[in-house]
Amino acid sequence: KEKAKKAEQLLTSLVKDYGAQFDAQLKPTLVPFETVLLAYSRSFYVDAAQRAESVLTHMLELYETGLLERPPDAWSYNLVLKCWMHSKHPQAADRALKILEQMQTDGVVIPDTSTMNTVLNAL
Repeated sequence: KEKAKKAEQLLTSLVKDYGAQFDAQLKPTLVPFETVLLAYSRSFYVDAAQRAESVLTHMLELYETGLLERPPDAWSYNLVLKCWMHSKHPQAADRALKILEQMQTDGVVIPDTSTMNTVLNAL
């Protein structure tokens, strides 16, 4: 469970180091972010869903500022939805629906079959 938090800390360091040095070799891609999201989706940590959604929000912010070359993809969103699906949080279904709505409204990524199935399972 702590591995997901450690992975997020390492990711935060990577982003900070890139921001400080602008070293092309340190420029973050989707891969380390999705690795953190995957870790949270497998952790069943109490606040995994909230932390995963925070990572997704950070990805969107970094994309908007140009630090990420690509926006989060369907897999990124699906991992966050999976966290909410496994969450015991009373707002889990509402959060899953809100993320689906965001995907549909923003038009950055198109929900796929996995997205819809995960949202249905969260309800």
